[in-house]
Amino acid sequence: LNDPLIATQSYWLWNARASLFSGSDWEVAVWGKNLADERYVTQGVNNLPLGVGFRVYGAPRTWGVSFSKSFQ
Repeated sequence: LNDPLIATQSYWLWNARASLFSGSDWEVAVWGKNLADERYVTQGVNNLPLGVGFRVYGAPRTWGVSFSKSFQ
């Protein structure tokens, strides 16, 4: 069903991650998700006869740094 309230265009999401390994037990990584800051609908409801209609949008651009250590 192509409902105009919840229909969406096709889209691409660009994610990236780069990491540095110590060679033994730790890793540091930088990462980003939705790098183009694309606005996109993930789900929606159209029940306007009952007064309910909404869209749920995906997460905006996010980025971070991760550190992990292995304890063996």
